[in-house]
Amino acid sequence: MNSVTRTLSVVSATFVLVLAGASASFADAPTTWEDGPTTDFLYYLTLLVAIPAGLFVVVSLFGLLTAPQELRPAGAVDRGREGRRPQPPPPTTDPPPR
Repeated sequence: MNSVTRTLSVVSATFVLVLAGASASFADAPTTWEDGPTTDFLYYLTLLVAIPAGLFVVVSLFGLLTAPQELRPAGAVDRGREGRRPQPPPPTTDPPPR
């Protein structure tokens, strides 16, 4: 079977299956069914916008707060806020305790 015949058979089979599966979606609901409760716009807005936006904010904050620890090399020294190596305390002139 050459590639043109194979492609044509796959496309036609897909087209027939899509049409056969979509025919049930054109049916009306039975007349004995009651209408369900209507859902307001605010519910859909919360479900489709607010929840994903909240999850985006939470994941972004988590990434921002953990990124410095993940990007620091294993043997790196924390240089402090000024970007320089912390200085040891100055030596004392007091005699050691007995």
